[in-house]
Amino acid sequence: MRVFTTIDYQELYNRQPRGPDDPADPVKPTDPDYEPENPDGTKKKKPYDPCELSDPGDTCGRLAQIEGSGSYTQDTNGSKGASGRYQIEQATAVGEMKKMGRVSSDAQGIQLWQTCRNSSSAECVKLQDDICKSYAGSMSGKNIREVYLQWNMGKSGANEILRAHADDGQVDNPVRIRKMDNQAWTKNNPSRGDTNKFLNGLDNYIKKRGIDPSSAA
Repeated sequence: MRVFTTIDYQELYNRQPRGPDDPADPVKPTDPDYEPENPDGTKKKKPYDPCELSDPGDTCGRLAQIEGSGSYTQDTNGSKGASGRYQIEQATAVGEMKKMGRVSSDAQGIQLWQTCRNSSSAECVKLQDDICKSYAGSMSGKNIREVYLQWNMGKSGANEILRAHADDGQVDNPVRIRKMDNQAWTKNNPSRGDTNKFLNGLDNYIKKRGIDPSSAA
């Protein structure tokens, strides 16, 4: 099958018909990856945007959007710290790879994660996606804010914060408070264990990244 270039297409479109087998208006492209661009129906591919969510129910896509640029090569927290599209720490990645049966030991997991933690190769993209799906799949919450809180603080930490929020609104555990005040939205405005301040800051942080914190996870 012959593939026409844009110039070929325009020449065909402008040419006068010569008979029933040579129509003036050729069939328009129907590839779903194309979008209308011009009034005459010519189309072109949309540029890839790793942060754009085509499915509002895509939990990993929204987590990536909250965490940063959406790039699989993000490397902001050192070799053991959070990295990659979903900003996953090495310990979490290794634990999930073992749970998935991808590796059989910590040593194998560390070696594989160090190869893939900031790589956009096809195998590393799949690995990062699979780890996110496995880890996020173990979480539950009535909205994306609660899931992200678990993603960010761990399940026990998130539960501690939400229990305190439902009680007197104050976290008393100094270890938890230090972690609460070491987040992107609290570093220059510490909550000091005040769950209202902490969670309001989290909501604003999520909203600034184009996500509704109350949307279903």
